[in-house]
Amino acid sequence: MNELSQDTDMEERIDSLEDEIVKHPQLECDYTHLFVDGMYARTMLIPEGAIVTGKRHIKEHINIIVQGVARVYTGDSMELITAPSIFVSKAGTRKAVFAVEDVIWTTIHTTEQTDPELAVEELTEKSRVHILKALEERKDEKLKLT
Repeated sequence: MNELSQDTDMEERIDSLEDEIVKHPQLECDYTHLFVDGMYARTMLIPEGAIVTGKRHIKEHINIIVQGVARVYTGDSMELITAPSIFVSKAGTRKAVFAVEDVIWTTIHTTEQTDPELAVEELTEKSRVHILKALEERKDEKLKLT
């Protein structure tokens, strides 16, 4: 199997995973945002046992796993990543994550935006339409960890 078909196969797997995840109450993850001198740091806590899929990123960016252990599809392979870890995601990368332990994950991006929503809009492709619709329909069923 060539590299392109492997990437396409993994994309289809992430799409299928999202299609299943969206059928269930959604976890409300905590985020913190920092903007400084053309950089945006977005940090999220992914609780143990959670499965998270992300949007496709338009630009290369830095990932810092500050705490925890996660099984991650990084765009090239499935890896078990243990904190502390720093790696670069290529432009066009979309990740799927299973938190083996509570994970604190920070991504660092270049942008002149200073609003989190505008930064995400600039840096990522839009989610698939049916996913957005399903999430909107289930917005009152979000799980909140305390």
